[in-house]
Amino acid sequence: MKCFWKCRKFIPLFFLLAVFLLTGCSAEKPSENQKSPEKVPQESSSSDITTDNLSSDKITQALPQKDSDTSLGKGEKDKRLEEKVVEKVDVKHPFPQHVSYIKGTLKPGLSQEEMDRTVGKFYKIWKDTYVTKNPYEDEAQYYVWYSGNKYTKAVPDKSVAVTVSEAHGYGMLTTVLMAGYDNETKEIFDGMYSYYKEHLSSIGPHLMAWQQSDNGSALIDGAQNGSMADSDSDSATDGDLDIAYALLLADKQWGSDKGIDYKQAALDIITDIMKYEVDQKDWTLQLGDWASLSPSDSDYYTGTRSSDFLLGHLKVFYKVTKKKEWKQVTDKTYGIMEQIFTKYSSHTGLLPDFIIKNKKGKYEPAYKNFLESENDGNCGYNACRDPWRIGTDYLVTGDKREKELLIKLNQWIREAAENNPDKIMAGYTLKGEPTGSYSDLCFTVPYLVAAMCQDKNTPGAQEWLDSLWSKCSVLNRECYYNDSIKMLCLLVASGNWWTPLIF
Repeated sequence: MKCFWKCRKFIPLFFLLAVFLLTGCSAEKPSENQKSPEKVPQESSSSDITTDNLSSDKITQALPQKDSDTSLGKGEKDKRLEEKVVEKVDVKHPFPQHVSYIKGTLKPGLSQEEMDRTVGKFYKIWKDTYVTKNPYEDEAQYYVWYSGNKYTKAVPDKSVAVTVSEAHGYGMLTTVLMAGYDNETKEIFDGMYSYYKEHLSSIGPHLMAWQQSDNGSALIDGAQNGSMADSDSDSATDGDLDIAYALLLADKQWGSDKGIDYKQAALDIITDIMKYEVDQKDWTLQLGDWASLSPSDSDYYTGTRSSDFLLGHLKVFYKVTKKKEWKQVTDKTYGIMEQIFTKYSSHTGLLPDFIIKNKKGKYEPAYKNFLESENDGNCGYNACRDPWRIGTDYLVTGDKREKELLIKLNQWIREAAENNPDKIMAGYTLKGEPTGSYSDLCFTVPYLVAAMCQDKNTPGAQEWLDSLWSKCSVLNRECYYNDSIKMLCLLVASGNWWTPLIF
């Protein structure tokens, strides 16, 4: 199986401002030498761990070790999470929660105890592999190690990218939902919040800089092509959405009356998302705060990313802020989904990675290499997450605007894969033709959540769901992107996803 490290296009702030000053308008598409590296295929190394009574320590020991050329040198401070006993804290809604989703949907055909045990064991694997302590700060700061690479003194003049805001959002969501599973969750979550506060966008003051790199003495923002110097950086919308949502969960989990005011921190981010990451003429989610500096008639200003369609988050933001603008964003997002589904994917229910607004004011799949790759108009490494994100909201809210798309999506993937999860391919055109000749877990595991949205009376629905759970619940390690999506999908599938509104 191939595994791709997830990355985003980066448009530096100095470039945007230079163009603005010289031309009286904001930046157009970056030139080739300003692009961030494309996703690079990585060979997946995994060790299947299936023994039920295998201890957490043995699971960690059974995982593949890092290559020797990226190991720490003698005397260097270890960047992995330090194991230690911490004081127990009051957890109001500890894992497991066993939330009841809307009537008529499905759950995997295992006992709740079995599912909870699997989620807990995989959390231990995920945490030990990816949750990393910042070695350069006295204050505890944690991030999710995404790149598979480390800074090495063998190449002293080149920084190494180690994390992105997308990963940080996944980490904060996972940690707050797993609170109570062990004694470290609040320490890690607060350390992730501290890390976020140290790495803010140069545009939206409460949004997170999208990538950090290790230069051997600090974790820096805005480093391109191995630069050793810190510079201006901008945001990516999905990371900000997840971080804000996680902080709202933290307010319900631990309260905001002592220490960090989680709710106010969330509200600050939500305010900046609306100001810097929403097109307030069309009420669409933009690609990041950098897009707000682009010309208002450009594809970068009006373009959107389907994997940012976090409808459950948007609905919560509306309820928490009581601002009608969030309802407008929610309704417009559904409208875009409906346009794409009706005209381009009525047979599949798929959405493309990126969507642009044409000259007639209609939304359509982006053209090749719009932002990341020739598959920008297909269901690729961004849109692969849509069945999970859309499915999660349907399980919680039962919003009828998602139902038809999910019905078609489930019908199509079962037919395309011949009811065999191993045959789900890594990418499809909107018409359902594979764009890859291999499978990848980040495409497979989101269908676990989508499969739960089938009507319980649909023939073969339960068997399909159970086969996906069997495929996706194996206790192994692949890469940050696959494993983080898997972690969150397992939480949803086991009934352990909840919203700030239910308590």
